[in-house]
Amino acid sequence: MGEKWQIWDGLHYQWLDTTRACSLPAGSWHHIQWWVHRIDGDASCEGYPCLYYDMLGVDEVYTQFATTEPSGPIPSGWSNDSGLNFQLDISSAKSKATATEYIQHVNLVELGK
Repeated sequence: MGEKWQIWDGLHYQWLDTTRACSLPAGSWHHIQWWVHRIDGDASCEGYPCLYYDMLGVDEVYTQFATTEPSGPIPSGWSNDSGLNFQLDISSAKSKATATEYIQHVNLVELGK
């Protein structure tokens, strides 16, 4: 069925497939947007904070999700704050692989209370 966009279940340390296919052609630029939120004080995901995945936009095509996953415990020394990070996964093949990611523009918007 092909690759899917995935979301992270921080409590169980696993990636979970969404319903959205992921097939980005190499050698071209893509505009990717995730709408994700947390609710301050909400610990309704197995006793941990919930991460609400609302929508994914890829090259101006938008898919709404109503998916909630536990965000897991906040690592020691971290605060309950906003941020972003990037991850490239390479096949689990035992051969040596090189991956290069170019990020032209990043914009993090945090909506306050």
